[in-house]
Amino acid sequence: MIGKLLTKIHSLYVRERIKEGVAMFASFGKGSSLAYPYFIGGENRYDKFENPADAKNIFIGEGVKLGKYITMFATRARIVIGDRTITGPNVTIMTGDHPWDVKGKYIADNRKYEIKAAGGDISKYDKDVVIDEDVWIGCNVTILKGVHIGRGAIIAAGSVVTRSIPAYCIVGGNPASVIKPRWTVDEILEHESLLYAPGKRLGREELESRMTLSDK
Repeated sequence: MIGKLLTKIHSLYVRERIKEGVAMFASFGKGSSLAYPYFIGGENRYDKFENPADAKNIFIGEGVKLGKYITMFATRARIVIGDRTITGPNVTIMTGDHPWDVKGKYIADNRKYEIKAAGGDISKYDKDVVIDEDVWIGCNVTILKGVHIGRGAIIAAGSVVTRSIPAYCIVGGNPASVIKPRWTVDEILEHESLLYAPGKRLGREELESRMTLSDK
């Protein structure tokens, strides 16, 4: 009896924590889910907004599945995750760096607030992370500032993504690099025709260009 009561209490607690997490996002699409526990810093702490909601920096599409122990830091730039993307556990997405290039100060003493107040440029420390639709992000993946992950990409477990990834490529490693495309261009076009309306499909020329980039 006591065990069932404790389970019920824990279930209610988790439900409330998930509600709190979802409330931190600028948008959270239909059918999306956030697993608990999580760690989210999703508000712009450095600029002023008349409407507090405009400070929220994380945008989640529809049908997105965010796994347990996800960490998302978007304290100045944005995180945008497209529809139907899924993550494994322990994924980390960071839009910023800690300042490290201020002469005459220990790294731990560098603060963006103070740099900005002194007239310094802090924009270089924060860049958007954009993850397109239908991306699979494996467990223990880290995605760093300025990265754009193309539609249909697969990020292998344990990867550290430091640069943008072309659509429909499988990548892995530290730093992550392209292992191979998921399919040929013709197979991707067939796949796209089954899932997306004509106006939303990637074209042959665009795909061939991206596949060429993935070989470099």
